Amino acid sequence: MTKRLLNSILIVLFFLNGLNAQERTITGKVTDLMDNPVAGVTVSIKDYASLMTISGADGEYRIDVFDFSKTLVFTFASMKTKEMPIGNNDTISVKMEYLPMKNPNPWSIGFFIRPVNTEIYNETIANNEDWDLESEFGIGTEISIDYFLTQNIGIGTGIGYSEYNTGFYLSNFDNYGENYLDRVDKDGDLYYLYNIVNEVNETNKIQSIDIPIKLKFRYRQNKTLGLYLDLGAKFMYIFQAKIQGDILAEWQGYYPDYHVVLHDLPEYDFILYNTDIGQSWKDYEQLNISLIGSLGISLRFSKKFHADLGFYFDYGLTDLKYEQAKHPADFINTIGITDKTITKAVGLNMGIRYDLSKKR
Repeated sequence: MTKRLLNSILIVLFFLNGLNAQERTITGKVTDLMDNPVAGVTVSIKDYASLMTISGADGEYRIDVFDFSKTLVFTFASMKTKEMPIGNNDTISVKMEYLPMKNPNPWSIGFFIRPVNTEIYNETIANNEDWDLESEFGIGTEISIDYFLTQNIGIGTGIGYSEYNTGFYLSNFDNYGENYLDRVDKDGDLYYLYNIVNEVNETNKIQSIDIPIKLKFRYRQNKTLGLYLDLGAKFMYIFQAKIQGDILAEWQGYYPDYHVVLHDLPEYDFILYNTDIGQSWKDYEQLNISLIGSLGISLRFSKKFHADLGFYFDYGLTDLKYEQAKHPADFINTIGITDKTITKAVGLNMGIRYDLSKKR
């Protein structure tokens, strides 16, 4: 009852003031930070809340004011209230910001391609003075679906493909007389493998299907340009791991019980290998986890489309179990041990995103 009485008094006072005041009309448009029109915004004169109008479907409004009117107030349930001085303006347009916990367009999908420098990394071989490890070009793709809890924070998943390529190289290696590669022959006798290598050129390729889980952060200062940060992990299913090797090496066997070195015995594999082989890895771990992240810029080039460009990294957390020899002169047959073998990649993240709802 009291509120109604006060409102009535204010209207009367406003009317009495208006008898000697000059009336004029102000028009304008209400949009969000992305320049999308916002309908249903209440536009009122400060201190005279009963004198108001509502923005239409196109975001436009029209309100009559007097020369003693100082400020327009724009209010909407899911947006921050904004005040605009009237002054001598006949047109007042305003950009309004959504509240942090409100997001009119939470869903988006995207497609990304990642040209990257890749490694199938093993510390043993990387630190060995005889072997060289060289990272090589690889490619990754991803179809993503994201849900933004707020304008700036979201979660994402999807499905992707990754490819890792690495070269292992060895030349002029000889472990003759070094008894550390102990083996047992087909007769059950112990011998030490001597591997005399002229040259090994080995290329490893791993291909996987990936399921990423990511936290997503977005910051946009204007309607076109923003920053993004994605952090998370991906679950990898390695469906193929291949090796291609060009080998020139000889196997010999030293039998300590007989104090003899055997060579040129094909039935015991003591031969000269001069081959170009291609085969799959043996007994590796098909399920793996990698830490992933991306940082870059986001460009909005239409109402619903965004382009992302940034830096991407991928670091394996689980061991691929490279624990069996893949060919007669690989590093297990020259070094004898392997540490944890992981995948790594670093490069570019490029893609487009499409907003599934009307606006963000």
